[in-house]
Amino acid sequence: VGTCVVGHALYDDYRPRCRCSQCRMLMLVCDTCRARWDRKSTRSNVDDTTTTNNNNNTYEDNNNEDHNEDEVSALRCELCASSQRAQAPTKAQRTAELARRLRPPAARLRLLCLHGFRSSGEKLRGRTNGLRRRLKIADMEYIDAPHVLHMYYRSPAEDDAAVCTSSQARQAPHNLPKRPRMAWLIAPGTAESPCSTDIPTSIPECFINGEQHKEQTLGWDESFQTIKEAIRQKGPFDGLMGFSQGCAAVAVLCALQEQEARAQALSGDGSSCATSFPPFKFAMMCSGYASYAPEHRELFQCVAPMNIPSLHIFGTEGNDRQIDTQENEELVELFSPNQRTVVRHGAGHIIPTGKTMITQYTNFLEQFICENLV
Repeated sequence: VGTCVVGHALYDDYRPRCRCSQCRMLMLVCDTCRARWDRKSTRSNVDDTTTTNNNNNTYEDNNNEDHNEDEVSALRCELCASSQRAQAPTKAQRTAELARRLRPPAARLRLLCLHGFRSSGEKLRGRTNGLRRRLKIADMEYIDAPHVLHMYYRSPAEDDAAVCTSSQARQAPHNLPKRPRMAWLIAPGTAESPCSTDIPTSIPECFINGEQHKEQTLGWDESFQTIKEAIRQKGPFDGLMGFSQGCAAVAVLCALQEQEARAQALSGDGSSCATSFPPFKFAMMCSGYASYAPEHRELFQCVAPMNIPSLHIFGTEGNDRQIDTQENEELVELFSPNQRTVVRHGAGHIIPTGKTMITQYTNFLEQFICENLV
């Protein structure tokens, strides 16, 4: 003997042909419960039934199977009901869904994006093309770092990095970078090229060292001025996004903002001196590390853990061959556990744009859309 899925009374007649609205499996619904659902369905669908009768001459009210399936369309079998309870949305998901429903078409976040070492704003824009297309709630602005680096290329006949002379440039023009390469931080003793066509006489060891980023400790003052000028001209921005070495710059900006916020809380005068630009709401850091400049390390020790909401995206152990996973984890530890979100992936030195990843990025960003709406 079976049981009615609604009233849980003993019942074993499948002839009414009531089906689960989700998986379409036949269900046992007793006469009493079915009559109650019939009345409820009739009241709620009277207008639809009238329209259907007027437009479809083949509709028959005495078709028991279709009639009962429609009337109990809100019912689910035990398996589907339990699955729905298990997948009940969290408070954060409900908030995000509310934001999606209330968000005006023009309500989008603005991100200032900082590229990595030996890269440029245009190159990062190309690398994040998929991210820009899929992340529909944010607009991204890309800028160039102030330090222009020497051009060099790896000789096809040798494994070591080779110096590019004028004659070699004529013989192998395809190996030369087409655009200047920039950096936010540079290593001591690394000469800058004021012109993208200037050819160096030697290749600095830090350019081919696997841990070159640990030696890049100079040039922050110029980079800071460049970022402030970009914010003044193109801002305001809701948040920052850094990739690789850009994360080092973003982390320093977060630390300066945290330092200024704490100083204002102590003084209560609301003065601004550390960053000299409007505070941002969050930071996104992708495959990066904390700056190794001594003054930055000292600053991190003073302000950690930072209370700025942060999203950290990086590959797991062994997948990112340029920045070690441990360095990403150290960067994560600079931010408050209550404010940080960590997304680990199995790819390399990239920003993944799969559906699951985009969902996690969006869930993080949605909360700041809510703040804009309030």
